[in-house]
Amino acid sequence: MTKSYADICIERANVATEGPWFQFSSAHEGEPCNYIESDNGCVTTVFTGFENAKFIAHARTDVPELAKRLKLACEIIKELYDELVEHYNRNNNRNKCPHCKIAFKYAEEVLKELERMPEEKCT
Repeated sequence: MTKSYADICIERANVATEGPWFQFSSAHEGEPCNYIESDNGCVTTVFTGFENAKFIAHARTDVPELAKRLKLACEIIKELYDELVEHYNRNNNRNKCPHCKIAFKYAEEVLKELERMPEEKCT
């Protein structure tokens, strides 16, 4: 079975340094420097702006939470789609009702988009 994008994001988070992560700013050789730390110590040092470092620190808890919510939303959409298919196939209404055609088309497009894996930008 192919893993979903949400599952892959959750797996990445599960092998990363445990969160939550925190960010604080300092200077290194006169350059602004931001540290990303966890309760277990320093995760990384980044030479980037405060807002980028803040984003990185928050990503440790935001990404897994968003992935879980995405997974739940996908499951709900799939269940609703399956119920729609079952109901209208049972009643032979799928090709008769213009509203049903629109609902099926939209649901199929959403499911297809949710299954699409985004292009990997880094390894």
